[in-house]
Amino acid sequence: SSVTSKETSTTSSESSTSTSSSTSSTVSANVKVYFSKNPTSATDPSKTFAVNRVSPDLGVAKYVIGELIKGPTAGETALGYFTKVKVSGTSNCGGASFTVTISEAKKATLKFCKDFVSEGGVVSDAQAQSEIQASLTQFPTITKVVILDKEGNCLFDQSGLNNCLSD
Repeated sequence: SSVTSKETSTTSSESSTSTSSSTSSTVSANVKVYFSKNPTSATDPSKTFAVNRVSPDLGVAKYVIGELIKGPTAGETALGYFTKVKVSGTSNCGGASFTVTISEAKKATLKFCKDFVSEGGVVSDAQAQSEIQASLTQFPTITKVVILDKEGNCLFDQSGLNNCLSD
């Protein structure tokens, strides 16, 4: 996979999805996965950096979150890319690590089905949130992202009030 070094903040709404058909009529899609990168993301957790991937189908939202969980390739890691989106444990969704649903109002709801592994601290959580937001909002069908934990509560909402569910 090729790497782009273009710095993109999580508020980017650029659409960079294109589709192509192969001879077997399988449709793939060029997408970007937004990882954190040293040293910039360490001092500004809102900074994410795009790497190129090819989704094997048009389930692009599901694909980019799966790629975030897998993490950067060895080559990308050597260049400083990293992810704070990590899960472990048993799934409560029939084995899946997560589900993604997209509403007609362009709201993506990402629910982790396994335990989200927080490495502690607001910087780590902010990096994870930025990676997820940037990776999902690259698509024109998504303008808002809600991130839920295994129990359906707002992940990264320290208030305990589930504010992400009020919109």
